[in-house]
Amino acid sequence: MTQPRVPAPRQEACAEPTAEQRVVEFLEKALGDTCELTVLLAAAPLNRHIMQLIAYHLMPQTGPEHLAEILSSGLLQVVDANDPRSTPYHRIVFDFLPGVRMQLLSRQRDGRRDCYEVAQLIDRYLSPAVPEVEGLAVRIRQLTPPDSVDVTYENLHFLEVERDIFHARIPHARADTVHRLGERIDRFKRGGTRDQPPTSR
Repeated sequence: MTQPRVPAPRQEACAEPTAEQRVVEFLEKALGDTCELTVLLAAAPLNRHIMQLIAYHLMPQTGPEHLAEILSSGLLQVVDANDPRSTPYHRIVFDFLPGVRMQLLSRQRDGRRDCYEVAQLIDRYLSPAVPEVEGLAVRIRQLTPPDSVDVTYENLHFLEVERDIFHARIPHARADTVHRLGERIDRFKRGGTRDQPPTSR
């Protein structure tokens, strides 16, 4: 009997892993120092300069292999198409996939202290060139999230990080202010993405 010609069985689509699943899988496989550095980086806007700054000052025992493991972790996405190697300090190149930053922040050993140490570095070294981060460490120490701030393409990624820090790790901050900040960010992203962001500053 001739075998009937029938369509091949439909392949079941693999569900995308959740942010928690991505983080758990990575932390189970990565080097211990890479895991700790990744958790610290969750409190920072990301480009290679900032990642190296945090690694050098807060985890000096790490090296290029740890950053390479993070960059190839599958936890990051590119948010700027420019060559990351030539990116100026103020231009954010990488961001964690949706939900990943919050998952990592929740795994910090001492959330407020860890975020404050990262913020101090960013404030000290970047604020002269990047006004968007000026006062970040003070706001975290004083539990005062930014209020009445205008969201722009230049400060969008910085404000998203700050919102997540206050939301995930500093529960004593004013929830109403954090909520308003989140609403302004969401409103800007819904309306502002119709225009192209500036290519240079």
